[in-house]
Amino acid sequence: MIFKMTSWRELQRIGRFGLVGICATLVYASSFALSVRELGVTPVAGTTIGYLLSTAVSYFGHQGFSFAVSADHGDYLPRFAVLSIFSYGISTGMVAVISDVLLLPYPIAVIVPTLTIPIINYVLSRFWVFRRGIRRLDHAADTNGLRQ
Repeated sequence: MIFKMTSWRELQRIGRFGLVGICATLVYASSFALSVRELGVTPVAGTTIGYLLSTAVSYFGHQGFSFAVSADHGDYLPRFAVLSIFSYGISTGMVAVISDVLLLPYPIAVIVPTLTIPIINYVLSRFWVFRRGIRRLDHAADTNGLRQ
């Protein structure tokens, strides 16, 4: 089976993924607020600064901690960039449909992507962005009898 949700190793990855996500969110929010308040940039510039910094935290955090794969940036970084752009587009699209087409209150437009995007990002990170490194780790663990 490709993906054993019940395996201890997979649950650890999911937990670490969540921790990195929380850190990236804190970096985004704090750098956004600080750049607007202290540097005097516009909110659009502030959100861009926050997004770029949080994306760096996400990439290095997921590469080195969530999935704990070797630093093969030539393979992982382009895929992660595509995933980040894709996630941004999907999130923005969800907000537009929920608020502008369905005319639902904006809190719903915040909640839906907040709950769904991390799941999409985990699955795509796990099975596309960092797949090769994870396969090597899992193969080594299986070979050494460490499979849980």
